[in-house]
Formats: sequence, C-alpha cells, structure tokens
Amino acid sequence: VNGEGPGGELKWEQGVLKVKVEAEATSHVPMDSIELVVNGLAVATQKAKKDKKEVLLSKSFEISDSCWMAVRVRGAAHRLLPNDTALYAHTSPVYFTFKDRPIRSRRAAQYFVNQIEKLIERVHKRGQFSQESEKKKVVDLFRKGQNIYREMVEGPETENLPVRFGYYSR
Repeated sequence: VNGEGPGGELKWEQGVLKVKVEAEATSHVPMDSIELVVNGLAVATQKAKKDKKEVLLSKSFEISDSCWMAVRVRGAAHRLLPNDTALYAHTSPVYFTFKDRPIRSRRAAQYFVNQIEKLIERVHKRGQFSQESEKKKVVDLFRKGQNIYREMVEGPETENLPVRFGYYSR
C-alpha cells in the first residue's frame, strides 16, 4: 500500500490520503479470490482467473480516518490442505494513522469480547490444570484482556469504513 508492506504504517495530518493497493497471491492450491480488508470488512474482491494459481488486486481510493488494511485469499478445500477445510491466508495489516487518532472499532472490539468468553468457557470445560489456582490465573488473564476490549466497545470509535472508492485513480 503506497509502497508499504505488511506491518507498515502511514501517517497524515490533514484531508484525505490517496492510497494505491497492489496485491498478488500465488499458490500451488487453487484460490477463488483475493480480498482487500479494511477494519475487518472486505471492501474489494477480485476473483481468480485461469488456473486459479495466481490472483492480482489493484485498487486506488482515498481514506479519511485511521484504519488498518490487509489482504486475504480464499479457496476451496484441497488434498494439499490436510489440516483445513478450505484455503485461507491473511497478511498482517498496513496501519494508517490520521492526526494520531487511534484505530477503534466497536464491532471488532465486541467480537473479541465474545471470542474471549468462548475461550474462558473452553478453559472451564476442557482445561487441564495441575491446580485450580493455575486455571484461575488463565481465566483472570483472559478477563483482563476482555475488559480492555469492553472499554473499546464503550469508548470513541473512528469512522467504521473510512474508504471512498471512485475519487482517485492513477
């Protein structure tokens, strides 16, 4: 994204940021599509062509607030994927920071509150610990993380999808 790879960060102080995403995926296993993901939501999809072993995505647009962006590929089950029921790969994000505003999404924070609750339930049902105090330490640590996400659910939110297509092209 604008020359930054996964894990990169771009900052700007005013107006909108013009963004150019170039993504390519290659695989021995056929892929169905590549998606551009912004703050957890797919905003653009490109279907794989030909033998489905390579897929390209190129998008230009503007962003108006702090967010993260990544790409992921999806595909059907394949005999070379023995541990999964489908092909799936996801990059680390590129982070965009507008005026030092943190990236916040209530929807995403609530998702993690719910997922951590499921993990706690799993610890209670299937966790094997030598002492009950060890189990309590694990649950307390999960609750600590869960409370951070609960604060995000209640706190301010950056614009959910700060992406505007059709305003910029190279």
